[in-house]
Amino acid sequence: MQTNVESIYACGDCIEQYHLVTGKPVYRPLGSTANKTSRIADDSITGGNLEFRGILGTGIFKIFDLAYAPPFSTTKDPVMYTGMILDNAISKGRPLITADDLDNLMNSGEKYNLIC
Repeated sequence: MQTNVESIYACGDCIEQYHLVTGKPVYRPLGSTANKTSRIADDSITGGNLEFRGILGTGIFKIFDLAYAPPFSTTKDPVMYTGMILDNAISKGRPLITADDLDNLMNSGEKYNLIC
């Protein structure tokens, strides 16, 4: 996500992604990918270790009464996203916090940074 300019990151619908099947850069402005790359860029900026492996080019659309799913339109993208969260929990790259923990922190008066 980091560009060739120090402290500048690119993410979202304005970037090309690495296609896992073809091994080539591809422009696929999809909301799920934009969300995923922005979360990874945020994590990198704050010292995290998440990585973006690439996309499969998932896309499904409707033609009359039929749904068309091109090759490689699978559930692997959500699985990879879940894997990022699981990797974080296992490697403890970022502390996890529950809703109750956050409420307690907010009410404690202690200074904190909340990154969404």
